[in-house]
Amino acid sequence: MDSLTHVAIGALIGEAYAGKRLGRRALLFGAIYQSIPDVDFVAAFFLSPTENILVHRGFTHSFLFAILITIIISFFANRWRKATDFGFSNWVIFVGVEIFVHLVLDGLNSYGVGWLEPFSHQRFAYNAIFVIDPLFSIWLGISCIALLLLHQQHRARLQWVRFGLLASSIYLCFCLINKMIVNNRMEHSLTSQRILYNRYFTTPTALNNLLWYCVAESDSGYHIGYRSVFDSSTEIKLQYFSRNESLFTTLKKEDEVKRLLQFSNGFYTIEKIDDGLLFNDLRFGRIAGWERRETEFTFHYYLQQPHRNVLVVQRGRFAEWNWPTLKSLVKRIRGN
Repeated sequence: MDSLTHVAIGALIGEAYAGKRLGRRALLFGAIYQSIPDVDFVAAFFLSPTENILVHRGFTHSFLFAILITIIISFFANRWRKATDFGFSNWVIFVGVEIFVHLVLDGLNSYGVGWLEPFSHQRFAYNAIFVIDPLFSIWLGISCIALLLLHQQHRARLQWVRFGLLASSIYLCFCLINKMIVNNRMEHSLTSQRILYNRYFTTPTALNNLLWYCVAESDSGYHIGYRSVFDSSTEIKLQYFSRNESLFTTLKKEDEVKRLLQFSNGFYTIEKIDDGLLFNDLRFGRIAGWERRETEFTFHYYLQQPHRNVLVVQRGRFAEWNWPTLKSLVKRIRGN
């Protein structure tokens, strides 16, 4: 999830668990502890783009790191606040829950999380909610604002905590139900269109959970389409993209390419452009792909011009977004 969402949910958990004993500090501590796994952002200042995309949500998002950092923080927090009756075990629960919730939430996005690092480099991504979803985050934000305005002894504080956490949890359940529905439609479409596939995934498009991006992998390429939960048709129109693996056979041994292959989890295409080759990671979707059949993939990496790959994950996420694009998204969400 985005940083502000982590801060908000961390503050609410802090208030719920430690508000009565730590006062307003519980909000601050909760926001900080919830954000600790994202300390890996500093790696971007020292590593190449392909190294950084694997470090991000890597070891600092692993269960091993969560256990170690929880014990370390709890030890020092307990010594610092020894005069209180909070106790070491309460610090462990407080910090541990915050960090565990962070890891789980990030695992619901498409980027992938290294829960088992350093023992396994497998990335876990359940593609249930977009990394920035206003309808998940807004309730958390409203509740945080209310807690900042209310005095510490106000009896409505706990009610605001419950509202924020319950509303966002209900919306998350709604997202999971949508995913099951879309997965069912995707499997039906692949079967009815007699498409042989090895695996597939579905993931929500930007800022919503109603329009989904669907990708099925075959031996030589991918079938890609979009599905709104309001579509009346039972079929998903799928467009084929060749993997074009032969274009970069000689580059596969290079470390940069190995890292891209690992990061993409094998969902990629190679595209020939005027000044070299383009590596597309299909998991992040296409730029306004619901509107146009010919458009760039959100994550594209210039194999021969690494200097052009600054902010490689972010640069295409909202590229070409304007009022007409937003209107076309809303229109597509309404169904066909």
